Amino acid sequence: MMNEMRDDGHLPATKADLRKIDENVLRLNIGFAQMRGDMVEMKSNVDSLLVLKDEFSQFKTNIEQMTKYFEAQVRKTDFLGSMMMEHEDRIKKLESRPN
Repeated sequence: MMNEMRDDGHLPATKADLRKIDENVLRLNIGFAQMRGDMVEMKSNVDSLLVLKDEFSQFKTNIEQMTKYFEAQVRKTDFLGSMMMEHEDRIKKLESRPN
């Protein structure tokens, strides 16, 4: 009777068949749980990367501001240096004039 075909053309399920289905469902559930854990971990990694991106953006802004400040200081120093050289040239010309 166990091997008799049903009207729909299938053999009736046995306890062994049902155990195999249970094992497959359990494996699928475990796989889904692992995938969910991986997705949570990936989301956490993305969140960390976004924080790093914001920190890098702030760092970049700070570097740009410091660069502008240093460039302004170099221009100021160059200007003062050229004024000093002009002044020294005038002094040399005045010193070389006969009294």
